[in-house]
Amino acid sequence: IADVRAGLQVMSRGDVRDPLWVPPSADRRDAGGPLTVGYAMNPFQGTLDPAIQRAMQTAIAGFKGTGAKLREISPPSAADLPDLWGTLMFTETEALARGAMEANASEEMWDYYQKFLGHFEPTDIAGLMRAMQRRIVVQRAWAAMFQEVDVLLLPTSLSRPFRNDQDFREPETLGEIVAAQSPLLAINVLGLPSVALPTHLDDGVPLGVQLVGPMHSDAFVLDAAERLELELGTLWQALAKKEVKR
Repeated sequence: IADVRAGLQVMSRGDVRDPLWVPPSADRRDAGGPLTVGYAMNPFQGTLDPAIQRAMQTAIAGFKGTGAKLREISPPSAADLPDLWGTLMFTETEALARGAMEANASEEMWDYYQKFLGHFEPTDIAGLMRAMQRRIVVQRAWAAMFQEVDVLLLPTSLSRPFRNDQDFREPETLGEIVAAQSPLLAINVLGLPSVALPTHLDDGVPLGVQLVGPMHSDAFVLDAAERLELELGTLWQALAKKEVKR
């Protein structure tokens, strides 16, 4: 987390080439004090891998070890957000990039794009306006949720990591991949700060969770994630020693 914080301090500096830049939030609540962590094991439509469930349980136990309060909650409209992401993403892509891809992309890339597009529904201008309005409505609902909990604990993905380039080389598995990545698509479409951090190793592969916070609360979410990271540190030290003995 300290490394991520250092990188964020550089990346968050203002630049005239970014007209949407806002200064870092002055809200520096103390994540080391009383902390209420909301958690949702799987508020999405995909199937949760048992290894990811273990990651969530490990993180929940870790936060309890820090003295934080845990509350199971249902994030508003969570299951609808991946489709909303797809509508916004592919409506824009179809309008602004389809022609360039069709003219210049390789046959494999064009086929991949078509299959990816098949999992979402681009829309017309009226539909785009409704989708953007829908995003604002859900952002407002999540802002209200963060009045009840300080941060939200979610899976980063519903599945173990996929094989390298699996989406490109095996496009027939795109449906499975898209469903598994629902937690990522949901947080991206809302534009909320999120920290992904590991909890344990599964057959040598690191798995973990994500911690999500209110809009522009990047520093606070990092502080809360660092609190969990420190609590889980003894676990990682034990795992490292076990690997060395092997």
